[in-house]
Order: sequence, then structure tokens, then C-alpha cells
Amino acid sequence: MIPPLLRDGDIVLTKHNFIFYTFGYEHPKNRILAFLKYIPEEYAHKFDIEWLKIKWYFKGIYLLRPKDLFSPENYKKLVKAFNDHFPEYLYFSESLGRWLISVPKSLIKQVFVPSECLRKLLRKKSRDFLEEMAVKLVKELSLDSNVPLEFWGIHGSVSLGMQHEGSDIDLAVYGAKNFRKVIATLAKLDKTGKITLSKTSFYEQRRLNTGYYDDIRFVVNAIRLPSEINRKKLIYKPVAKIKALCKVIDDTESVFRPAIYKIRVLDIISGPIEYSDAISEVVSMIGLFRSIAFNGDLIVVKGMLEQVQSEQEKWFRIVVGSGLDDEYIEVKSE
Repeated sequence: MIPPLLRDGDIVLTKHNFIFYTFGYEHPKNRILAFLKYIPEEYAHKFDIEWLKIKWYFKGIYLLRPKDLFSPENYKKLVKAFNDHFPEYLYFSESLGRWLISVPKSLIKQVFVPSECLRKLLRKKSRDFLEEMAVKLVKELSLDSNVPLEFWGIHGSVSLGMQHEGSDIDLAVYGAKNFRKVIATLAKLDKTGKITLSKTSFYEQRRLNTGYYDDIRFVVNAIRLPSEINRKKLIYKPVAKIKALCKVIDDTESVFRPAIYKIRVLDIISGPIEYSDAISEVVSMIGLFRSIAFNGDLIVVKGMLEQVQSEQEKWFRIVVGSGLDDEYIEVKSE
């Protein structure tokens, strides 16, 4: 049975045994916007992309995963492959003027919701080592952060029962306030040595949501509560490429995907300057740029300027991850 509301990170198994991860919270009628995570090995030759050498075993079949999940180049190759062999997984967005990968609800065989996957794992009587460590970690984080288990979930191979040696623990926290409590707790546990936060890149140093628990890699990401989902019908219209210097004035929704930063434009570096005062948001479709800028930070943003129209109002935003090459968010000062 398909849940009435699919949220970012919900896992979708289709009738072709493709596994998709739901992207965001806005979807076309009778479809789910998603990115391809795994495909049956038998279909690999139809996709002109590089695959990881690891195989996953799920429900009697071997699955492969793209080596690069999110690059614009790979997305274009996936669109071409779907167009050639599985066109039912494509949706043409009139507002954006391009093809999007999406899953027709009629092709969904099963949905795995992270919160339900965790509840199932907690009830499981016989758990392997990684499952046991995942349960131990989530219970410890829940207790130390005072975020009840009902606001937690589990993603990744563990949620599907197809983990292998080297798999990590991919946790979800529902709600922005809950997520920030967990991030604060991770920082404290890092200082006490109970976990080790990974800080090998600028992005990891800013997010503080990735680390190691007894040498097992883990990551924690945020999912919106139903009360945090905007249910207004919005229409998007691309305007022009743009590069701008902005100041972050509200980072509350930057923890989600898409990540939303409320901003004030300080300077249009390139692109139409007449929209400067009307731009109020920077939105990243790329997970890499989640939670990397905070209130007061100056950021340089390169992406697509879009007009957003609701029934009551109109505003403009800069979208990073629209499909153009070389889109990014760069933090210039803290």
C-alpha cells in the first residue's frame, strides 16, 4: 500500500525492481519525483554509467548502484537510458521545460518508510552485527538528545535488510528542532570520545552529521514532519542564470532536502540585476549543500533564478541543482 504522503528519503521499489529514493515533498499528480539508487544487474548494460563494484542482494536479485548518484552528467545519461528503455519513468515538467526522472504510482510495488523500517528493526529478535550497532547507536543518541525514538528512522541498505561488510548506518531524524538537538548531541559525544565526527572536508566540518561509531561510519539527516511541509500549490518558472552574493538571514530549513536558505541579496555578480530586491531564497537540490551556511554567513551562489507563484503571492529564488553545470553555494565568511 502506498502511503498518502511520500516524503524525502522514502524508499520506493518498483515493478521493474528499481529502487528509488523519494526526492523532496512536491510531486506531480500520480507520480513521485525520485532519484535512482539501485537497479537489477540484468539492466546495467542499458545505462551508460559507471557502477560500483559492490553488489547488493535483495529479494532474490542482485542490484547495482551508480558510482556517482548526483552529477548533472549522470542525470542526463539516466534520462537518456530511461527514454530509450523505460520511458514511463520520465515526466516532462512544463514549468521547468525539461524531463525529470519520476516514478508513476502505478509502478510502485512497495514503499519503505525510514520510521517504519526502524520500528521493524527494533522489534527484530535476531539481528546481525551491523543491525545491532545501528540499534545501539540510535538508542544512545535518542537518550542523550532527548529526542524520542518515534522521531527516528533508518535509511540505506540496513533498512532494506541487504547490508554487507562495509555498509554504514544511515539514520533519519524527523523535524528541524529534533535534528538540531541531535547535532548538538553528536558534538558533545565527539568531545567525550563516544563517537568520532568526520571533519575531513569543509562540508563535514559545517554539518557535523557524519562520523564513526566503533569504527562504523554513520550519517544522520533530517526529514520534515507533516507540520513542516508546505502544501500550497506552487508554480515555478525559470528566468535566467545568475550568480549572487547573499547574506543568510534564516537557516531553519537548510537541514532538509531541498535545503532552503532565506537570504538577502547583497550583490548580483552576474545575471539580471533588476531582480535583486525580489530574491528571498536560495534553494539547493544538491544534498552536499545542506546545512553548510548559518545565520549571518555570506555566501556566493551560482544557479538558476526562478519565479515562484502561489495563489496569493509571487517571489524569486536561486536554485542550485537545476541541471546546469557548475552550480554551487560557497561560504565566504562566517
